[in-house]
Amino acid sequence: GHLSGSIPPSYGSLSNNNNHYYAIDQIEFEDNNLSGTLLPELSALKQLKFLILEKGHLSGSIPPSYGSLSNLRVLDMDYNKLTGAIPNELYDLVELRELDLNDNRLSGTLSTRIGRLSELVYLQVDNNEFGGSVPVEVGGLNELAWAVFHGNNFSGEMPLSVCENSDKASPPGKITLLSADCLEDGPVVCSCCDYCGEEL
Repeated sequence: GHLSGSIPPSYGSLSNNNNHYYAIDQIEFEDNNLSGTLLPELSALKQLKFLILEKGHLSGSIPPSYGSLSNLRVLDMDYNKLTGAIPNELYDLVELRELDLNDNRLSGTLSTRIGRLSELVYLQVDNNEFGGSVPVEVGGLNELAWAVFHGNNFSGEMPLSVCENSDKASPPGKITLLSADCLEDGPVVCSCCDYCGEEL
C-alpha cells in the first residue's frame, strides 16, 4: 500500500519520548503519496543516517536545520515538488555519501561549500531550476562516482577539475557518470560528459 497525508510533527520527538531514548537512524518513505512540507522537527533525530522521502508530493523548501543531522549518510528527496535553494547548512553534512535532490523545482546555485562533502559518492541534482556554474570544488570530491547536472539552467564550462576526476581522464578518476546540458549550442560546455541532454 501507499502512505498518504503529511509527516506528523511528532516524528521529531521520537528521539526522546517519555524519557525513553530511541536511536532512530533511518526514515524511509519511498514511492509514497506523502504531501505537505518537510518538517524542521526531524532535525531532532541526531542519530539519523538515512532520510529517504522520495517519489512523493512534498513541497516547500528544505529546512536549514537538517544541516545539524551530523550523522546523515543518505539524503534522498528526489521526485517531489520542493522549491527554493539548497540551504548553506546542508553543506555541513560532512558524512554524506548520497545527495539525491533530482526532479524537484529547486533553484539558486550550488555553493562552493559543496567541497566540504568529501565523502560524497552520488550527487544528483538533475531536472531542477538551478543556475550559475558547476563549482570547481566538485572536482575535489575524491569519492564522487555520479555527478548528474542535466535538466537545469547551469551555464559555462564544466570545470577542468571535474573532468580530471572522470574515469576517462589520464590517470582515471572515480566519476563514472557525468551529465550536463551540453548538447551542441547548449548552455554548458563539457568535453568530458558521459551524457548531454534532458533524460537519462
